[in-house]
Amino acid sequence: MELLAVEAYFSGLEGALPDSLKRVKDYALEHQVPVVSDQVGGFLKLLCGLTKPKRILELGSGISYSTHWMLLGWPNAQIVSVDANGDRIELARGFLEASGALTQVELHSSWIEPFLETRLGEFDLIFLDSVKKDYATLLSQCYKILLPEGLLVADNILYQGKVLSLLPEQEKKYAAGVGSIKAFNQAVAEHPALDAHFLSIGDGLLVARKLA
Repeated sequence: MELLAVEAYFSGLEGALPDSLKRVKDYALEHQVPVVSDQVGGFLKLLCGLTKPKRILELGSGISYSTHWMLLGWPNAQIVSVDANGDRIELARGFLEASGALTQVELHSSWIEPFLETRLGEFDLIFLDSVKKDYATLLSQCYKILLPEGLLVADNILYQGKVLSLLPEQEKKYAAGVGSIKAFNQAVAEHPALDAHFLSIGDGLLVARKLA
């Protein structure tokens, strides 16, 4: 089965997107801005609805597509969202304002590693969707600020299939990112205080619970 055909079939069953999501997705498609797949977005919505996180940390804001999905699942959440791309942060701000959700989201334009060294407090859910070559180095910082029984969710853990097979002509551009994600996946799988599950949703999704 074609993966895209399967995703299109499931999306059709789930119906039309609400306006808050459609605005962001339409812009992303028109301007070729990467966003989470609707399957990943729907899963984030489900997770947030089930766990009702008070505080969410989003590492890699993009233009707020995943932010909107999480708020759709649990509208009472407070989200701290950071991205190194200042232009995308401003786009996210506009979309969140248009949907009436800006007061629930604290947006920051910053490189993620130094941002995590500031006094952020602790979080019930951390969603990691940032630069792939940084995944491995971010794990320990994420673990420290994740509350017991909290969830770490990471997108793109297959890196468009490159984790499984990297062509010689792709080595120069993607080797660092692939190496980082492989190291991240292995470290999470072996972590004694994380209950990790690797899901074939979208481009691969990790969900790990921090054991109490």
